[in-house]
Amino acid sequence: LVRRERLIELAPVTPVGEAMEEPVAIGHAEPLSAAQPLYPIFGADPIPVIDDDENLVGALSPPAA
Repeated sequence: LVRRERLIELAPVTPVGEAMEEPVAIGHAEPLSAAQPLYPIFGADPIPVIDDDENLVGALSPPAA
């Protein structure tokens, strides 16, 4: 996972692997309310949504402020 704010703070020549963080996501079967604690982590960026095999299947955009 590479978040937008991390891209902004790093030099353009930084290898992608150095910009990556531990993945944070919400499961596709979880209720929407489970995403609420993730809003501060992602800010305006979408929250990754994964399936039961931990494959990325989509993204959840936070509500508009």
